[in-house]
Amino acid sequence: MMKTLTAGLLALSLGLGTVTATPAHATLSDEEKVIGLLSLFLLGAAIAQNNDDKSDARRDRRDNRWRELPARCLTSVSTRRGDVRMFGERCLRRHYDHVNRLPARCEISVRGPRHMRHGYVPRCLRHAGFRLERLPN
Repeated sequence: MMKTLTAGLLALSLGLGTVTATPAHATLSDEEKVIGLLSLFLLGAAIAQNNDDKSDARRDRRDNRWRELPARCLTSVSTRRGDVRMFGERCLRRHYDHVNRLPARCEISVRGPRHMRHGYVPRCLRHAGFRLERLPN
């Protein structure tokens, strides 16, 4: 939509520029001046909005990288009641810089075969907006 608007305003401003540059219309009326300034203003606003949209998208991608959890930290712990899937806390502390941003409500502690294991419930993290990092192809 923004590209179409920008292209239309560019065509309008170029069209006005060619009309007013003909020898028969060497002087501009006040109305033509207002139309020309208005079209330039709208063109500038459209370009600025387009640039803002692009920078917002880049910022969103960069800001949301902390929401990607390392796949290597997803593990399964054997307990007396069966296997429990979780993101291991020790692994996250080694391979993920934003452990402090993980919601406390998703923390879990389970007794493994040898000792207590601490981590985070994958489903809870997914509902909180976190996801598994994309693996390279």
